[in-house]
Amino acid sequence: MTIFLIITIIIVLYLSYKLLYTYKEGMNASLVYQDESKYQKIKLYEKGSKYWLTLNDQVQFNSDEHKLSHYLQCDVPLLKFKPKKVLILGGGDGLAASHVLKHDFVEEVTMVEIDEKMIKMLKESKLMRKITNNVIDNPKLNIIIQNGFDYVYKTKNKYDIIIEDIEDDHTNQKKVVHSGNYLKRLLEISNIVSQTIGDDIEDYEKKFPIFTKNYLKHKEIYNKPKFELYTGDKEDLFDELEYEDDFLMELEKNDVLQDVKFYICGNYYNNMFGFEMYLLSVKN
Repeated sequence: MTIFLIITIIIVLYLSYKLLYTYKEGMNASLVYQDESKYQKIKLYEKGSKYWLTLNDQVQFNSDEHKLSHYLQCDVPLLKFKPKKVLILGGGDGLAASHVLKHDFVEEVTMVEIDEKMIKMLKESKLMRKITNNVIDNPKLNIIIQNGFDYVYKTKNKYDIIIEDIEDDHTNQKKVVHSGNYLKRLLEISNIVSQTIGDDIEDYEKKFPIFTKNYLKHKEIYNKPKFELYTGDKEDLFDELEYEDDFLMELEKNDVLQDVKFYICGNYYNNMFGFEMYLLSVKN
């Protein structure tokens, strides 16, 4: 059996597992909202006190994990730095915006979302309005329908913090390349960038030893995930995140690294969402 065939079988089994999970959950739940755009099929399910959103039949968020996930991505950096002007890239489900706008010190939020059908869902779905505390009606929220990646390279605006919440794994939109040039551009727009870096269900201890060490340490001490300043080799950090080979080269060429501190956090949620990593980049 060739390596290619083995890899193909593993990928098929993994996708089948995720589809089976979605199918079994959907069978016993009410489909309370659905729509379709050129990017994705949008379905919102509810079962008792549980709810979840799928994009192209892949779970986007679930009531069991989204509060903690967005607390780490949004609330932690906001409480630390208290920004007034916030840019959210992606985040069409409104969850990031609802977390950001809980804080009175935030004066304005720009959310750049590629899919207008996601915004339509926020307006029309009673469940989404409840989950997001009617964030769609908040006068502090300005929504721009555009690919967040394109917006980053074209905008002349500056922000106090960027929350990157682009989800391109399960959609038909242009992929966001996590390159050194991309992070450099983000740090030109803002001195603070908060990112959620993927997830993995199996073997995360082997794949992500740096983030796993963070997760296990704080789980033992505090029984909850926490950010910490990363003081190790930056090449090891970005290799673990599977960023492009030119990532550090681009940052070093533009003298970005000497002025930036990286804070990391890892957390294991459950068998569906697996292990998720958070990266907070702060420029002095």
